[in-house]
Amino acid sequence: MNYDQSTIAIDGPSGSGKSTLSYALSDALGLKVLETGTLYRSVTLLCLEKGVDVHDEDAVFEVAKNMDFHFDNRIVTLGDRDVSSRIREHDVVLDVSHVSVHGKVREILTQKMQSWIAEHNGGILEGRDITTIVAPHAKVRIYLDAPQEVRIDRRSEDKKDSASNLSMQDVKESIALRDRIDSNREVNPLTKADGVIALDSHENSVEELVDFIVKEYNK
Repeated sequence: MNYDQSTIAIDGPSGSGKSTLSYALSDALGLKVLETGTLYRSVTLLCLEKGVDVHDEDAVFEVAKNMDFHFDNRIVTLGDRDVSSRIREHDVVLDVSHVSVHGKVREILTQKMQSWIAEHNGGILEGRDITTIVAPHAKVRIYLDAPQEVRIDRRSEDKKDSASNLSMQDVKESIALRDRIDSNREVNPLTKADGVIALDSHENSVEELVDFIVKEYNK
């Protein structure tokens, strides 16, 4: 069955406000949310724990393929273990970009994301290739952005994020590096595709963004 008409896809760089917007939309529409970046972070955590080289695509792929991952209302579990906080710690964040560049890893995680959509009869997915690869035919596709300095401030102030423990310069360098990797990787780079609605989370309040997207969804 096709669940495109009950799916909202949101792409954008780190700190653009994708998660905040997604949960606000969830409250408004009653749809489940999947933070797709948690899959990549979970694979990274397992690689660190198992001593798997994050640069070894085949080895990382095996970890991703066999991962027992679940996501429900911000809670991330691997098997029966809650790793919601652990995957946001600095060692995981440092290596997740290396994991996310592997084509085979992206392919298997995309399949897991699409299975999640089917299991939940649609939903709200946020990440970096959702509008282009994971759910290219979603009813509403959004590219959410904000000026880099705003995104740096948000990351620094987010107590759930490991970046809140870093210096402003370190956060700036981290954001710049992630932007560069996401936009220039050979496989599924972060980009705004044709037909995707571009919104700015700095120029618009969350309430304004939600109001606009809900209207698009209900058309």
